[in-house]
Amino acid sequence: MNRSVRIVLGIVAALVFLCCVAGLGLTLFGARMAGKVVITDPTRVAAIRNQMVSYQMPPGFEELFASDLLGFKMLAIGPARSASSPDLLVMMLMQLPTGLNVDEDELRQQMETAMTQQIGVGNADLKVVGTQQAAIRGQTIALTVREGQTNDGQALRQLSGLFSGPNGPIFLAVTGGAATWNQPLVDRFIASIR
Repeated sequence: MNRSVRIVLGIVAALVFLCCVAGLGLTLFGARMAGKVVITDPTRVAAIRNQMVSYQMPPGFEELFASDLLGFKMLAIGPARSASSPDLLVMMLMQLPTGLNVDEDELRQQMETAMTQQIGVGNADLKVVGTQQAAIRGQTIALTVREGQTNDGQALRQLSGLFSGPNGPIFLAVTGGAATWNQPLVDRFIASIR
């Protein structure tokens, strides 16, 4: 696995940590259990995906892992291990529990702030550089665009935003190397979400 893939997967791992530990306020015992909630079995990952949304898998990509903890569901999609894809994009979808009564704009802002803080502590410091409109499930949403660099100078790009899924709000984050960022692929993936 090359350095760029490790960096992007490291960012996803930081997000998993954020969602499973910091976001849920788990105790030390819960933090030790967090490693046990990462699901890699394709059948179980597909079951979690089917509870969240459907989408068209980008060519050369696969579902890397999923998680289902206390009503929070998460799914990560990235380059297939067998593919020689230069895209190095990782897409994350996180569904919040049903019945969670929160203002979606406030929730989006809190999720993006928490994600930025988590990433800033780790391998990259990403700054907001703009927004981009996207249509997801018939909704027009504003995706926040971030760019930055890792400690070793690797340029990164990220899109993130919140939309209403069939079973609750879903947070979307797409992160990848700026040099190999494939905007048409990202746009097709986002447009395919149902």
